[in-house]
Amino acid sequence: MIKLTDRQREMLRVIDRHITQTGLRPTFRELGEALGIKSTNGVSDHLRALIRKGYVNTGSNKARTIALTAAGLRAIGSTTVMNAVETQRELDRLRALQRHAFVRKFDDFARESLTDPDVTDIERDFWRLARQVVCGEGATA
Repeated sequence: MIKLTDRQREMLRVIDRHITQTGLRPTFRELGEALGIKSTNGVSDHLRALIRKGYVNTGSNKARTIALTAAGLRAIGSTTVMNAVETQRELDRLRALQRHAFVRKFDDFARESLTDPDVTDIERDFWRLARQVVCGEGATA
């Protein structure tokens, strides 16, 4: 990647901080206020340079489309990327726990339903189908 000026690096940090704190992408005016740039044209000049260098993406003529690329996040050592990875790992762990709990519930139900005259074939079929969908496997009861 092409080297950044101190001002460009500061702009990347402001964009990252704004997104992290507000959950929204910044507008040109918000960037200008945070960086002490009075003109949105001045902000636009800085952003064009960052886009050309591959650190920022923007949408076409829409508000709040300024986003850092992976290179932009790496350039400022953003924790956003690491937080996203950790969040995904935690979600995967929770899904595995939910899947395990569901399988146990299904297995308990399946054992009980074999001897319970009040459980209908429709209920048994529902649980078999649900297990197949959740676990990605054939039902075994």
